[in-house]
Amino acid sequence: MSGYKDSGKEVTDHIRFHRLVQVCNKALEESIRKLQSWDKIRDCFPSYAETRDGAENLTVCQQQVIKLWSNLSKVEFDAIFHERSIQEKLDQLDGLIDDAKCRIPPSQTAKLRKIDDLKPQELIEGNLQGAKLSTLRKIDDKIKSMTEINQTLEVELKTLNDDISEELDQLQRIYDHTLNEKMITPDETIKQAVIDMIIESRQAS
Repeated sequence: MSGYKDSGKEVTDHIRFHRLVQVCNKALEESIRKLQSWDKIRDCFPSYAETRDGAENLTVCQQQVIKLWSNLSKVEFDAIFHERSIQEKLDQLDGLIDDAKCRIPPSQTAKLRKIDDLKPQELIEGNLQGAKLSTLRKIDDKIKSMTEINQTLEVELKTLNDDISEELDQLQRIYDHTLNEKMITPDETIKQAVIDMIIESRQAS
C-alpha cells in the first residue's frame, strides 16, 4: 500500500498492519521449516526413501504437505484479521499518529498579551491563533482516543498472538505425531495413504 494525497495532505503508509502480516508470515515460515527436512522424511520411510521412485514420490508428498499447511495457516490468519477488524483498527491508529505529528509546537502560543495593547493586524492574527488552539484541542482529543485504541489493540494483538501460537502448536503436534523421529517403520495407515497417492499420481500421468 503506497502513500497518496487527499485534499492537499499526504497520507502516510499504513505500515502497522503490513508489519503484522510480515510477523505472521515469519512465524509460519519457522513452523514449516522442519517439514522441509528430508532427513525426517527419510527416517520415517528408510527403505522406501532409498529407491529412486520412493524418493521422488516422497518428495512430491512433502511438497504437497508444505503447500497445504501454508495455505491453511494463511486462511486462518486472514479469518482472525477479518473477525477482529485488525486492519481497520491498525490503519486508524496510523492515521491518528500521522495527525499527531502535525501538531503545532506549544511554544508558539506561550507569549500572550492584553487585547488593548494589540494592533488591528495583531487582533486578526490572534483570531487565527485561536483557531490554531482549537485545532490543537481537537488533536489532543484524537490523541486521547488514539491512546485508548492503542490500549485496546495491545490487548487484541496479544490475544491474536496467543491464538496464532496455539494454531502453530497444534500444527507442530500434528507434525510430530505424523513424522516421529523414533518411528522405525511407517504406520500402516500412512503407508497405505502414500501408496494410494502414488497410484493416483501414476494414473493421472
